Amino acid sequence: MDKWKPSRTEFYEAAAAMGYYGTDEGGLSGIKDNTRKFWEDIFVKKICSPFVESALEKRKKLRILDIGAGAGDGYDILTHIPPINPISTDLKHFLMEESEVEKYLGIELSQSLISKGRKRFRKSPNAVFEYG
Repeated sequence: MDKWKPSRTEFYEAAAAMGYYGTDEGGLSGIKDNTRKFWEDIFVKKICSPFVESALEKRKKLRILDIGAGAGDGYDILTHIPPINPISTDLKHFLMEESEVEKYLGIELSQSLISKGRKRFRKSPNAVFEYG
């Protein structure tokens, strides 16, 4: 009897087909469940915040490489970090605006997630998704 071996991206392909990627819907289940939305994403923003701020002080625009990019949630997280000191930010809504991203390169195994990412960020010419 042959043993069943899933492909490397089979489960991601199924999740993408069911609409779990590329959406901001919260709730008790799914990719953007309440734990992710109200804990994990906020934690990542807090950790990345000083590094993004430091990098922006050295460069006007950043180049971002996201390995295992999925449908581009990392791009959303990095461009939606609240300012560390809102009073000194000249009314910027976020620490890094999309205009400060020179290039975002998302590398992903799942062709479905690459397609979702390309569709989500079709109006962001600096966001590129590639297979790898």
